[in-house]
Amino acid sequence: QSLKQYIKLADNAKDPDQSGGLSEAYMALSQMAQKQGQLTQADEWLARIPPNADPLKVASRRAALLAQQGRKSDGLKLLEQVKVNTPQDARLKALAISQWLREDKQINAALTIIEQALAKFPADTDLQSELAMLCEKLGRFDQMESLLRGIMKVKPTDAHAFNALGYSLADRKIRLDEARQLILKAVQLAPRDPFIQDSLGWLEYRVGNTAEAIRILEAAYKARPDAEIAAHLGEVLWAAGAQDEARRVFADAAQRDPANEALRETLQTQAPADLGEMTPGLEALQERAMNDPRVRELLGLRGDDATAAVDSDRPKYDETKIVIFASFAMPAPSLQKVMADAEKYHAQVVFR
Repeated sequence: QSLKQYIKLADNAKDPDQSGGLSEAYMALSQMAQKQGQLTQADEWLARIPPNADPLKVASRRAALLAQQGRKSDGLKLLEQVKVNTPQDARLKALAISQWLREDKQINAALTIIEQALAKFPADTDLQSELAMLCEKLGRFDQMESLLRGIMKVKPTDAHAFNALGYSLADRKIRLDEARQLILKAVQLAPRDPFIQDSLGWLEYRVGNTAEAIRILEAAYKARPDAEIAAHLGEVLWAAGAQDEARRVFADAAQRDPANEALRETLQTQAPADLGEMTPGLEALQERAMNDPRVRELLGLRGDDATAAVDSDRPKYDETKIVIFASFAMPAPSLQKVMADAEKYHAQVVFR
């Protein structure tokens, strides 16, 4: 509501100096709508951004929206087509494309982009930090650590560098005392950062301080309900025997961001086999649905073949919103399949 009120006041003022703030407000509203699955509304907010807005920021937001609509290649193309006029713009474009590719798990392609950019800007710490993240994905931990320690030397107030290395050590369960020193330094530099608090909570879990881990992670998730923080909190709650609360955390995060990699990996690798009594698997539910005449009529399927071609005269249901219903009482393999299907079809998961 505060963003909408700001937009109303700025529009009435007709002050050209307000255009930057207006752009940021519209992009923030678009991002919020996207997280709530309101993709049409998210696109409408973007359409209202002033024409003099930062083209790379706008393209990045549009690309994220296209990705959620299943148009990842279009999103990448949009970023690649952004025109740059200065070396600074070129550097930011390389970062945006690399981050896009990294999130899409195209790590080697992202590596090529960043290495090319670093050849032009070898001392740029933002590029070095992005390279460190890619090295971690590739398992090049020594190179990642070298890069992050180099950043710490030239930017001793960079909380991200301390946090990234500390978290990596804690996550790999190695050099935990050193991990604590690094994360506490990051906390000192950015005490209110929820992601740094998440790292601290995860470290406490790794060293066996489960109650303290839950306290820290719950506060971090309340401050920033991010799916990755939820993945950590849910796993710790489950390990502590608070399965019902863990289910609520997982369900909340899955509804917000079903395609989140950290959340999906947690559900796929950590979901215990005793989630509940065996219930009909996803494949059985799909078969039951496809044998229902009402479903077949809606899809325009002919005959007994569920893979028969859809009648070309039928509406395409382009605006149909896909919702997948799931339950934590489902067997683990079925729950994992639900999360994979949610990402594939860009569907919202509703737990019941």
